[in-house]
Amino acid sequence: MSKALCHRNRRLKTGALVSITMLMACLQSSHSYAAESTYQLPKSSILKPSSDFDFFAYSKKLHKDHQARHAFRQGVNPQKWQTTARAALKTLLALPESAPAPLNAKLGEKLKCAVVIDKRVYKYTRQEILYYSRPNYPVGGYFLLPDNANNSKAKYSAVVCMPGHGSRVQDIVGLQPDGNTRSTLSADYQHDLAVQCVANGYATIAIESLGLGSRASYSKRKEFPQGQDCNQFDGPLNLYGDSLIGYRVYDALRAIDYLQSRNDINKDSIATVGVSAGGAISLFAAALDTRVKCAVVSCFLNDINSSLLSHIHCGCNYVPNLGKEFRLSDIGGLIAPRLLLIEASKNDHAFPLSGAKLAYEETKKIYSALKVPQNVILFQTKGDHQFDGYEAFKRLKLDLR
Repeated sequence: MSKALCHRNRRLKTGALVSITMLMACLQSSHSYAAESTYQLPKSSILKPSSDFDFFAYSKKLHKDHQARHAFRQGVNPQKWQTTARAALKTLLALPESAPAPLNAKLGEKLKCAVVIDKRVYKYTRQEILYYSRPNYPVGGYFLLPDNANNSKAKYSAVVCMPGHGSRVQDIVGLQPDGNTRSTLSADYQHDLAVQCVANGYATIAIESLGLGSRASYSKRKEFPQGQDCNQFDGPLNLYGDSLIGYRVYDALRAIDYLQSRNDINKDSIATVGVSAGGAISLFAAALDTRVKCAVVSCFLNDINSSLLSHIHCGCNYVPNLGKEFRLSDIGGLIAPRLLLIEASKNDHAFPLSGAKLAYEETKKIYSALKVPQNVILFQTKGDHQFDGYEAFKRLKLDLR
């Protein structure tokens, strides 16, 4: 990795960054929240708002001492635990049991692109991609490839990227709203992470998350002109035992199928990378699929009480019954002994650093049981809820070659 690319984030941090307040506003923009009551209640009223009605506080107390059914416990055989827990997680996410549908992948026009990072130019190509993760319903995205014009027989290590909340896939592949390609990395909280991957030499597939961008409901565009909400998708899926996060994870697993179908990809050298909601998909996909050699999980892996039960999150972050079966650290432990790189931002209020440290320590116990504690690393980054990548890409280079 070039010195210039290693240091690009130090410069990005001086630019405008999306604060956690702006991010949460984006998440909440299409929700309808009940305004606090303006009724004048008598002083003697027992219905006045108070901490007794605080549902978040109640939930945290209710689940504080809960023992998840498939939580890793010291003394158990870690390999046997992983086999049982992975099967339980697949059931929990309601992943299809039937044979995968034909991908029927299609690629669009190949466009030559370039990005300038610390005065160095990185060339790459970008193509639209469409494939079918399930029968009759497509997944859209982009396929990025380093521009190695002099090495047509190269086999690339590859990365599957997923965007986080408040964005669509174009926001991580260097595209501007007017359709032109950015010449420098975006200053938003994702920092064009798919472009960073291809600049580091990886073939990269970036996929649109169900419910966002082109994968919002076409028939509801007039009804919701300001955009659609994840909960509008999660609710109908929940009716039949599915979940939005389960669909998104399966889309990522099918993206791995696509990568492995290509002759220019090293099938034994594939990683997942994501931030926020994209970090969730990176975590779950790597936990379920041992074809993933490394996972970068930014701003998600956390203690449940510190994050999902302490802050208002989008419904797609919640897997039905997850808390009964697992801690998030157990999901991380399913990646062992493979490399897991965790990013936690110092000022992230949605997924706080303190909760990330707790989850990291629990995850490390599982890695230690498999005698590879060095393969799970927590990078404490500056700023708020954002992808950093500085240390992660340096470490990834050692394993993803």
